[in-house]
Amino acid sequence: MNPALKILLRPFGMLYDLVTTARNRAFDEGRLESYQSAVPTIAIGNLSMGGTGKTPFTEFLIQQLSAEPKAVVSRGYGRKSKGLLEVKPKGSAEDFGDEALQIAQKFPVRVWVSEKRKFGVQAAEAAGSKLILLDDAFQHRYVKAHRYLMLSRFDQPFFNDHVVPAGYLRESRKGAERADFVIFTKCPAKLNEALKQSYVQATARYTKAQVLFSELKYGKIRDQFGKELEARKALHLITGIADTKAMIEYLEKEYPILKNNSYPDHHAFTETELKTHLAEAKKAQAALLCTDKDRVKLGPLLAGIEADYPLYSLPVEPIFSAADQSLLLSDLESLFS
Repeated sequence: MNPALKILLRPFGMLYDLVTTARNRAFDEGRLESYQSAVPTIAIGNLSMGGTGKTPFTEFLIQQLSAEPKAVVSRGYGRKSKGLLEVKPKGSAEDFGDEALQIAQKFPVRVWVSEKRKFGVQAAEAAGSKLILLDDAFQHRYVKAHRYLMLSRFDQPFFNDHVVPAGYLRESRKGAERADFVIFTKCPAKLNEALKQSYVQATARYTKAQVLFSELKYGKIRDQFGKELEARKALHLITGIADTKAMIEYLEKEYPILKNNSYPDHHAFTETELKTHLAEAKKAQAALLCTDKDRVKLGPLLAGIEADYPLYSLPVEPIFSAADQSLLLSDLESLFS
């Protein structure tokens, strides 16, 4: 954001900060009530508007934590439905939201969406869940979690950011004090200790949380039939995510990107849009590539146009140093062991 524009917008950010601070104080003082489940509950979220990698991190915890059965509760951002719904893996993003559907399709866990996360948590309790993961719930204080994991992009750390509209924070930096862990995501490889310590010290101004660092690891690119993408194949890229920077940087090292079509986060793709991209990819003899999140929306559209045409997706997961991963997982395992 332009520095001059930030200065102009800062008074509006101060007004927004007053509103969110008053709301947080109401929860802190008990004037607004929070529900806490007897089932261990972990909230994954951030202070910023998006792009920190919450869903890949939720998927990481699904795979790494031992408690079974697990449940995931999400708002179901972008869905057209209302109320409490259990996500059906063969359902649509319109009904459940793209991220919730992505998780339900990839893992043997039960997933609920609800604007009121309390109802989703209670549904998970009734189903016998032994662990509940709250996706994007750092600000949803009507449910009180047993652990709060706050994610922040390494290249856009919360301690340098401002409240919207002057910056990208949903609430003031002070909100970090609720976190048990602050995890800086999308870190560069071979991050030196001096830089890590500068982030730890800057974070300590706002919270006593343990500070961890994670990188992104991209997996093998495969189509809906399981076929792996051939080396150096030209790409026609279609994305609807908050931050494509890391993805593009990775792909450019391995593949020529003929066209990068970047849509807003959670974009509801249309058949017309996909037909256009399909025609362009065919003409250029390029592979259609998207993210796992986008494939839950693009896949059904493509099936109705040309079911046997390959649609590739790029999986991603966070990785930690052995020490950081052990520290995080041992603490979370203690909730139910």
